[in-house]
Amino acid sequence: MQRRAEKGIKHVMKKTQGTKEQITVTACMNADGMYMPPFIILLGQQLMRSSFGADCYADVIYTCSPSGWQNEVTFMSFLERFNAAVNEVKIARPVILFCDGYKAHVLYGAAMFCLEKKIILYTLLSHATHLLQPLDVGVFSKMKTTWSAHVMEWMQANEGEVLKKTYFSGILKKAWEDVATKEHSQKAFQKAGLCPFTEKAVDYSCLLTEEEEKQKKEQKKKKEAE
Repeated sequence: MQRRAEKGIKHVMKKTQGTKEQITVTACMNADGMYMPPFIILLGQQLMRSSFGADCYADVIYTCSPSGWQNEVTFMSFLERFNAAVNEVKIARPVILFCDGYKAHVLYGAAMFCLEKKIILYTLLSHATHLLQPLDVGVFSKMKTTWSAHVMEWMQANEGEVLKKTYFSGILKKAWEDVATKEHSQKAFQKAGLCPFTEKAVDYSCLLTEEEEKQKKEQKKKKEAE
């Protein structure tokens, strides 16, 4: 990264790297403040040793998919890890796993696995995870800020180098350890109204009115037509 500006200028332009590659990180926590290790999905047909750097985050779980996104195979792998984690800490079943309605989460194989293992797979309402999903409510916003700060720190310490995926998990480790706290998890479940269970905790002011939703759709159509 490079910064250049005349003395006295408040808003300084910064030059950043233009390389991009899809990487998905699946996170999971409970209302008691426990977290599963991050589940990283890399882009590719198979995991390659060259994908992991010297400062690789040893605790995370790695897999891959052709797109770098979650799919049926990677989600089944996640469910197996989730089931093992529940067994490890001896949580009584059935257990509830809240997730969004992404297509890979609602396929037959996942449903049957959860039925067999006494996992209640509960998909939250569409377009409402920012209100109801604890990770969205109380962790990911903090993670975004912390991640950006650690990336900036890395770029300043490694000027001229490209931030490749071999460095990704090392930076993720620092950011994740900053935000994955018991306090953040417990407050997130409370704010989402899930634990304790109460609709009064949900911030409904974040929802759009029917008129606002209509205006938003009209603006989108107008933008698409330009």
